[in-house]
Amino acid sequence: MDEFKALFDECAEGLRNYIYYKFSDEELANDIVQDAFMKIWEVRETVQWKSAKGLLYTTATNLAKNHLKHQQVKLNFSLINNQPESDSTTPHFMLEQQEFELQLKGCIGRLPPPSREAFLLNRIDKKKYREIAEMLEISIKAVEKRISIAIKQLTQCVGFKI
Repeated sequence: MDEFKALFDECAEGLRNYIYYKFSDEELANDIVQDAFMKIWEVRETVQWKSAKGLLYTTATNLAKNHLKHQQVKLNFSLINNQPESDSTTPHFMLEQQEFELQLKGCIGRLPPPSREAFLLNRIDKKKYREIAEMLEISIKAVEKRISIAIKQLTQCVGFKI
């Protein structure tokens, strides 16, 4: 029980951010983190707590991928049956700051996943390039390239430098 609580305290926020950066969906990230911790809880008797963090991240990534595959199946089914997916509408009148935030979130969401992930880890989580390279198991040059791509695309999308 103490190991599980320590794992939760250490990893919950970072895992949520990781899933959010990887899949660009805040609600999905929250749900996946909760589900991943539940899966770890279910097998807590057999967990090697020294390697639990890696197991947790792998579990969360797999849960998110499975969710996205399921969404694709639902979309394909609705297209076959000519049933358009319901989409949520945004309010018509928003403050300029809210409009910009929405535009920026949209632009970030359209970034290639590797660039989005590296960019958000750097800018939001304040991770250094070396830390990102270790997390993603890539070179520092690859991190630099991914962040550079993200900044160029965001500059074009939003219209000025971030």
